[in-house]
Amino acid sequence: MRPILLEIEGFNSFEKKQTIDFEKLTSMGLFGIFGNTGSGKTTILDAIIYALYEKTPRESDNIININSKKASVRYVFEIKGKGGGIYEIQRSTTLSKTGGKKAKLTKIEQDTQVVLASDKKTEVDTKIQDIIGLGYNDFVKTVVLPQGEFSNFLKEKNKTRKEMLERLFALQKYGDDLDLKIRKYKQRYDELQKDYDKQLQGYEDIDENSITELKKEIEDIKSEIQRLEKEVIVLDKLQNEYNILEKLKDDFEKAKETYNNIVKYDEIMQSMKIKVEKLSKLTIIQDSIAKYSQLKADLPSLKSDIENLKTKLKQLNDENLKYNNQKTEIEQDVAKIPEIEKIIQEIEKSILLKKEISKIVNLQKDNEESIKLTTNSLKEVEKELSQNIEESEKLKSSIRQIELNIKDKTFNHSYKQDVRLANSLLENLNVLDKEIENLKKESLSISNNIQDISDKISSDEKMEKSCSIELEGIMQSFQDDIYNVKAYEINESKLIRLENSQIQIQTQMQNLENLQKKLKENEDNRKVISEKISVLSLKRKTLEDEIKTLKIENIVHEIRQGLHDGDTCPVCNGSYHHIEDVTTFSNIDDKEEELNKLIKELQKTETSLSIADNDNQNIKSQIEEIRSSLDEIDSENMEKELEKCIDYKENYNIYMEKKQEKQAEADKIQKLINTANTNIQVNKSKLSSLEENKKSAEEKLEQNTKSKDEISEKIHALSEKLAIDSSNLPKELDRIIEAEKSIEESNISLSKEKSNLENLEKIYRALNENISDLNKKLNNLTLEKERLKSSYSLEISKISDKTLLEKENLTFLLQEKKIEIKTIQEKSENIQKLLENIEKEIAQKSNELTKIEAIYDVSFTDFTSYSEKIELFVKNNDFNSIDEVFKLNEEYYKLEDKKKKIQNYENQKNESLIQKNLTEKALNLQSEKLKKLEETKKYDRDLHSKIKEQLDINKKTFGYLESRLETQKANFEKKKDLLTKSKENQKILDEVTQIFNLFKGKAFVQFLAKYQLNYVCKKASEILQDISGGRFHIEIDKEGDFLILDYSNGGISRNPSTLSGGETFLVSLSLALALSSQIQLKGNAPLEFFFMDEGFGTLDSHTLDIALDCLKKIKNENLSIGIISHIDKIKEFVPIKLEITKDNILNTGSSIKIVTG
Repeated sequence: MRPILLEIEGFNSFEKKQTIDFEKLTSMGLFGIFGNTGSGKTTILDAIIYALYEKTPRESDNIININSKKASVRYVFEIKGKGGGIYEIQRSTTLSKTGGKKAKLTKIEQDTQVVLASDKKTEVDTKIQDIIGLGYNDFVKTVVLPQGEFSNFLKEKNKTRKEMLERLFALQKYGDDLDLKIRKYKQRYDELQKDYDKQLQGYEDIDENSITELKKEIEDIKSEIQRLEKEVIVLDKLQNEYNILEKLKDDFEKAKETYNNIVKYDEIMQSMKIKVEKLSKLTIIQDSIAKYSQLKADLPSLKSDIENLKTKLKQLNDENLKYNNQKTEIEQDVAKIPEIEKIIQEIEKSILLKKEISKIVNLQKDNEESIKLTTNSLKEVEKELSQNIEESEKLKSSIRQIELNIKDKTFNHSYKQDVRLANSLLENLNVLDKEIENLKKESLSISNNIQDISDKISSDEKMEKSCSIELEGIMQSFQDDIYNVKAYEINESKLIRLENSQIQIQTQMQNLENLQKKLKENEDNRKVISEKISVLSLKRKTLEDEIKTLKIENIVHEIRQGLHDGDTCPVCNGSYHHIEDVTTFSNIDDKEEELNKLIKELQKTETSLSIADNDNQNIKSQIEEIRSSLDEIDSENMEKELEKCIDYKENYNIYMEKKQEKQAEADKIQKLINTANTNIQVNKSKLSSLEENKKSAEEKLEQNTKSKDEISEKIHALSEKLAIDSSNLPKELDRIIEAEKSIEESNISLSKEKSNLENLEKIYRALNENISDLNKKLNNLTLEKERLKSSYSLEISKISDKTLLEKENLTFLLQEKKIEIKTIQEKSENIQKLLENIEKEIAQKSNELTKIEAIYDVSFTDFTSYSEKIELFVKNNDFNSIDEVFKLNEEYYKLEDKKKKIQNYENQKNESLIQKNLTEKALNLQSEKLKKLEETKKYDRDLHSKIKEQLDINKKTFGYLESRLETQKANFEKKKDLLTKSKENQKILDEVTQIFNLFKGKAFVQFLAKYQLNYVCKKASEILQDISGGRFHIEIDKEGDFLILDYSNGGISRNPSTLSGGETFLVSLSLALALSSQIQLKGNAPLEFFFMDEGFGTLDSHTLDIALDCLKKIKNENLSIGIISHIDKIKEFVPIKLEITKDNILNTGSSIKIVTG
């Protein structure tokens, strides 16, 4: 990292914005930061760290300057290498309740800024750490090299030095994390090994010999099954033929019963035939019946329509007479319309004249009103003009008075200046008095603080001493362990053995429970298989029945194929008539194939049942074996032994917990000691700072007292010059200020009065003009009045009937007359239209009546004709009446259905007779076939059943043995796989156990610390040889302590305690730089600068020269060194300086400037 720019404002010592150009400051490789104590030298470093990590090494949240409400930092830096570039980080915080913290990180690329993160603290912090590669602690350790700590690192003992390295590089945390990972690995492989051992116990009885024996047993039973299957096929065929015979007997009985049932309906069908004959006769008169029925329904309706039309015509004639009478009356009113139109013209003329006269009257009124208004306005303007003249005189008098008042209150200019200067000096004198008082209080407060800090240092030293004694007592209390580690390991081994035995018992219990569950599942499965066997047996019987039926039907079909119409039937000896064969016969071979498949499925299911039975028997035997082995275990004694081991382990753990608690207590006391030592160092530093602050306050008090005396002399001289006592100077200044205010107010009033006077003069001129205009207007209005009077007389003379002008509602009267004409005309038109419509309707209804009467006459004639035809049909066809014909006709639509039913009945009767005869013939043929078959071998049902049962048992046994063989093979493969995995896991477990034993305790952490120390020693030796001109070299002896090889004295080994101050500085600085470079390895890029904060104050002049010469040697173009100090010699030595000056007078904070040379 290379710093480029730092801006700080409101941050600790810096109230106002300060900018540090690091490119200029680091241009010569070596620079210094100088200033008095408390000016803010270390604040520069704090600001850089705060910008990057939002916290400071002094761990204080109060970073805002006392006179500011906000603190802000802007830091620009460059990272070299891959993923590098120029970055800018801005942070700010305010005094608000919420904290008001803001942050923004940007990357500068070719004069543009790319925002990487904003406002979100976590996001900004993560991005910063990703860019730099160092956390807060590592960065602080690397960028600041405190001299005292690394001088201690050189002189401390090996143990303390290693602890210091463990803290710097977080080695203990690394060691703990690694130890935890190794423990997890060991635990994981331990658990895996136990699991493999547990699984292998279940495969102890499985080997290659057991599998070979099982295969031989399967081959034997397979041969027996083949022999029994051949016998079953022969017996199945005989059984099948017997079943066909039984089926044919049943079919014959069914056919016989069907025929008898059909014959029962002969009488019903005969009755239906008679009814069909009568319905067939009605076919010839269907048209006459339909038309007769239609006319019978239509004639009453036509007669009703005729009567309605006659009634309507009578009504229309009456209305025609009525409206003709009204028409005569309306024609008389129409004759009066010309007279009404004349009256309307007269009214319209009167309305127009009345409007003109009204306009003239209104104009006369307006004219009189205007004359009146103009006269009043003229009087008011004349009055206003008189008032204007009076006000002008008053304003002129007021202006003269204000000008005299201003002249009286005006002071001499030089006199005012002297009074103001004297009062300013008095104010400064008061400020100095307050400052002097505050400085006295501050001096007293610092003295009190010095005393308080001295007391704290004494108290912390006492506490450090008492804690050290207490710590020593705790450490001695655990010198000898009560519990033996070897005994603990023996107990742990015994506990593992007992736990494994207990796990085996639990495993057997679990196996017992699983076997019982499996037995129950097998029983349920057996029930399902038995049900399936029942279903399959039922399907088998059904198929066998179907095959028998098909064989009979095939025999019948073959007989039919050989007969023709008229041949003698071999079954019934009657004449054969061909019947369409509607039956589709299935192939018997397909059915028999289906039957064979079903038999095989049935046999397979029966085999599964046999396997299930064998499984159940095996499970029961395994349950007995487990129960027997569990009875042999002395579980009570095992529990007691296990409890003893667990108690021992618990007591051992309690003991170790107590030991850890004591260790934790010791760590707390050690922290208290460290805190006390830190507080002592901090308080001593504060004490030194307070003493400097006290000295500074006393110097400032003396300076302010001197300034006070000088100001007092100046005030006395001015008092004599002005001839005013110093106590009266403020009053005189108030008097001058009051007079100036009064003059200013008078000037404002004078300006207003003059402005008012100008306005009054303008108004005067405007009023005169207004009076002239009003007189002209009054003359014009008088002339207009005379003209309007003449016009009114002229308009009145134009009208003859003056009474119309007196009426106010002429428009309403005009409207009434117009409405009267319109009403007469509308009545005339409406009555004419009504009469025309009525005459049209009368003609229309008369035509309709004529047409309907003609239709009625024709329909009545047709109805009589059809009635005669039907009566003639009744007489000729033996019907009793027309009603009987019409009643029977209601069922005419069913004629075809009845014919079909009769035909179907006859067909069914013939078919059932033929079926009965055919089945009887087939039955006789099957009986003869059986007799021939039994001549070769008699069928024995019991023997058949026994052979089938034996075959089923053998098949079940075969299935069970095959299943068992597959299970044994699979388990044998699992056993081999588990053995391989167990060996591999044991090998890994042995290796992990070795590693676990190696990493016990702090051995590995100490090894890492030793490795880091060797590296640091090697790196430091290289640096030391370079800066000492090859004089010194660093080595580590067997005890881990440093040895310094001095080549200027023959290469002798020197103990660090024998080194001079300058030599100690060189070696300490080399170690500090080596440690810093090692910590930087964590980062993404090297830090190209570091600060040395103080640490030079204890060096004598000669040692300081050596130190400065050393720093001059190690700085280069890739490494800049900043020295924070207040020593003048260092200030003269460095080529470029950053000077910090604190403003103690105005208290506006510190300021910064870069000085070269």
